[in-house]
Amino acid sequence: MPTVLESLLDPISPIEFRERYYGKQPLLVRGYPRKFADRFTWDDLNQVLNTSPYPNPHVEISSPHQRQQPTSSQSIIEQCRAGSSLIFRQLELFDPKVGELTRALEAEIGEPMFVALVLSPPSQGAFDRHWDRYDGLILHIDGHKAWTVYDDPAGKPFHNFAEKHGEPPSKPVLECELAPGDLLYVPRGHWHQAVAQRGLSLHLTFAIKARTGIDFLTWLVDELRGDVRFGHELPLSFADEPAELRATRLREHVTGLGELLDSRLQDETTIKSYLEHCEIPDRDVRRFNFPAQLLEPDENR
Repeated sequence: MPTVLESLLDPISPIEFRERYYGKQPLLVRGYPRKFADRFTWDDLNQVLNTSPYPNPHVEISSPHQRQQPTSSQSIIEQCRAGSSLIFRQLELFDPKVGELTRALEAEIGEPMFVALVLSPPSQGAFDRHWDRYDGLILHIDGHKAWTVYDDPAGKPFHNFAEKHGEPPSKPVLECELAPGDLLYVPRGHWHQAVAQRGLSLHLTFAIKARTGIDFLTWLVDELRGDVRFGHELPLSFADEPAELRATRLREHVTGLGELLDSRLQDETTIKSYLEHCEIPDRDVRRFNFPAQLLEPDENR
């Protein structure tokens, strides 16, 4: 039986996706109309919207140059009819099927994820040309949407990464129109823009919050807090001492720390511990079976 990732990427294998596309270049996978039909429907969207309070920090009404939080369900309807897009962030927290799919993907790829729903009216898009700090797996649910993906002058943006100003690139690396069942992968940092075609468009973006070297070093710093050798004070320097002397003392101390750090990085248990730290269990959102689990805990776990 194929894994969730295999079923989404088919006929591209997860290995090919990792080696050729992940973090490198966009990927278009043509599907068939009902490929994602069981993943999310208009009825599911209505259920989520009808059971949500307003204003809701997860819900936005957006045009390419303006985003705002709607104050009521009626305002959502009116603004969408007037040409704005609807964005519902962290949909995995509100829809059981999307939540289950997200947990399964997280467990398979080992990276945390969140899901954003985008509903756009004809000839409109939710955003102007932009790039994101996360990799996006776009599952197209209904309608048609034209996508243009450019190269990545933003490099490898991550949390708190300072945006680069200037003109976005003008030469696309991928132009396509998504139909129901199609999947598009856009690596973080790649400029892109999407516009609905000939009718309403509905898609889900599964955002992969890829761990980076900064994440590894942040984890390692926390690990090193228990090593007394890294807790030693730095050399005390006085303002009236020559700058070269102060720099020499600090350099000698830091060189010693570098040797300790290199030893820690070469230790096989360091990588093993980090992988265990990153492991994401398959947190099935349907794990509850009340009241049976409470009445007969030994038989229903």
